[in-house]
Amino acid sequence: MAAAMSYEAIMAELTALTARMERGDLPLAQLLDEYNRGVELIKKAEKLLDKAEKKLPQTEDKA
Repeated sequence: MAAAMSYEAIMAELTALTARMERGDLPLAQLLDEYNRGVELIKKAEKLLDKAEKKLPQTEDKA
């Protein structure tokens, strides 16, 4: 099993992936693979953000 990626590593990979896709020189099959990888990375990032949000103390306005 692969080690879990940090949020920062996910964002760095997404940035690199986006740059490769924006160059416009990838064959369609590779472009689709890159797109799918990006979708996976976004889902991982969202899970990490949800997990971090749940760790934050809940504050309520008790004024």
